[in-house]
Amino acid sequence: MIYFDTDIWIHSLVEQDLEKHEQANEIIESYSKQDYIMSTLNYQEILFVLGKLKVSENEIKSIANDLFQLNAVNYSLTEIKRASDIAEQIGFRQINDCIHTAIAEKHCTELITYNKKDFSKIAKLTSINIRIL
Repeated sequence: MIYFDTDIWIHSLVEQDLEKHEQANEIIESYSKQDYIMSTLNYQEILFVLGKLKVSENEIKSIANDLFQLNAVNYSLTEIKRASDIAEQIGFRQINDCIHTAIAEKHCTELITYNKKDFSKIAKLTSINIRIL
């Protein structure tokens, strides 16, 4: 299974940078929907960022309805504890990235992100393959 960091989803959904927008869409479309998961943390962050980017409420609702059709997983205190262990080594300001990692460790073999700054540090602390674009 593949786990897309929220930044992949945002670049796919909103054209802020044409190259990343096209690349994110190509990457997501290169996998079958059965090959990747969404986490409840992805959903929360996507809806938050879409609001911050001033995407219309109707468009956010439509996007959310589409995303709710994907293979979704919850996270629990177990993943938060694992994320806390990672964050202890790289800093708690990146706790959400650490939670994404813990979720991916539980369900996936690879995490894909644009976030080189944080995930290059996290990659040293996990056995999951982190692909930084």
